[in-house]
Amino acid sequence: MIYPYIDKIVLFGPYIGDWKEEILSFRPFVKWVFDNIEFSDYFVSSHFNRSFLYDFIKKENFIPIYEYLSRQERNQKGTIHKDIKTKEYNSIILRKTREEIAEKTEYLKKNIIQYGLSYTKTPPNFTILNKKFSKMSYNIDKEKEKIVFIPDKSGNKKVMKKILDFLENNYTNDFIVVGDEKCRFPEKNIINERLDYFEVVYQLLVDYISNAKLVICPCSHWTIIANQQNSYVLSWGYENLSKYKKNGIYGFENDNIIIEINKNIIKENLIKQIGYTIENL
Repeated sequence: MIYPYIDKIVLFGPYIGDWKEEILSFRPFVKWVFDNIEFSDYFVSSHFNRSFLYDFIKKENFIPIYEYLSRQERNQKGTIHKDIKTKEYNSIILRKTREEIAEKTEYLKKNIIQYGLSYTKTPPNFTILNKKFSKMSYNIDKEKEKIVFIPDKSGNKKVMKKILDFLENNYTNDFIVVGDEKCRFPEKNIINERLDYFEVVYQLLVDYISNAKLVICPCSHWTIIANQQNSYVLSWGYENLSKYKKNGIYGFENDNIIIEINKNIIKENLIKQIGYTIENL
């Protein structure tokens, strides 16, 4: 540990932004601080259905934000919620959380240090030196050893449809489509069928990725999760791909295939690579 603050406690959040930025920035920042700065205690405030991300924090020290904000998945954008202005965030959500911690711990509010991501529309630009990516806890789910296709909307729709058609025509019983509300083909998504979708969606997504024979997705936070969980992943993208690669800037040691899409690599070649990879597993 460095920089001890043993007379103070820390609050991470409240985080009311989206899943993507929680994976790329907020959680790895929390883990880095937890491992490197000594406080008397640590509290995290985030979405109720993502508490499992912070199993290194005491369970009773997780404070869920307002549930309706978590259920409005599409209104979560980067580190913010589109319906909550900065003034409301500071005067209502942050103040309420600090008061709750003060009541629980009997610490004065001035002894509660708050760490969060900037509440702005621009994603935070944290250096890798202030992030620590670590494996997430997961449960063994009944759907294991499947090809897991995550059609994130960051990927080209036509490319996604080609991949979906290829998997349906050749591996009907061996693949599943999963994702959250920011993924394509919701009618194919097996998690959407569940009545408890909002309660379990992210835990199930981590379960499915962790148990996958192969994860197929565009280069994104889903690729990062697969690398953290040591799941074989095939992803593609156009630029800034180093962070997704084995031994790239994030230092993942996970085996993967990262394909750079350019004028010489078209959809058909990507489909061929997917088929070749599946047959060689």
